[in-house]
Amino acid sequence: YYGSAELRPSERSLIEMTRRSSSILDLGCGAGRITNQIRKPDARIVGLDINHNCTMAGAANAQNDSINFVTADMTKLPIRSSSFTDVWCLGFSFNSLPTLRDRVSLLREMKRVCAPDGRVFVQSFNALYGGKFGAMWIANALDFASRRLRRLAGSPAPRLYGGDHIYLASKAEEAAPGYAHFPTQYELERLARSAWGNNFTISSRPDGKPIRINPSIDYSIWLRLNAE
Repeated sequence: YYGSAELRPSERSLIEMTRRSSSILDLGCGAGRITNQIRKPDARIVGLDINHNCTMAGAANAQNDSINFVTADMTKLPIRSSSFTDVWCLGFSFNSLPTLRDRVSLLREMKRVCAPDGRVFVQSFNALYGGKFGAMWIANALDFASRRLRRLAGSPAPRLYGGDHIYLASKAEEAAPGYAHFPTQYELERLARSAWGNNFTISSRPDGKPIRINPSIDYSIWLRLNAE
């Protein structure tokens, strides 16, 4: 599923914004759901993920020879500084990082490998997103109450902290659960300042067009490093 699902409108918009001769680094690429749908024949495209099975699947489905897949830790990139004009971390990739140190390390690494006139984009799902009729808020509250009751009853239910979630990690049956940390807009701003100073913008969309919902409560938050 995560290798073949269609692009979301915001992802299509981001790809359309790239120059024809760009060099694109897609961090946390998984099985290449986004990487392999970049139709830029003159671009140098690299998908990077820590899961070797995912990068192997991405390479097997690559559309052309300009797309390469690398297995590595995106918080410690084996890449020269200023190597890419576009550096992305999209979908659940940023949210999968378990610690504050990892999140800051990723932002610093993305800035390091981006060319001086390049662009860095991070997409993060939003802890304050309520869903339709507040369904997400209700589900999260019920999950928190359930875990607390199970711990009080002596069950080894995972102890989750603010913004942490356990979710179904795959659309396949009997898939193992996954972990994600969803920050608020304000938490993401603090992370960006610690890694990038004040040289960033936050919105609900990557293209800079007028937003439909305030980014503090929208489905996802887009963090962009401004060119220096």
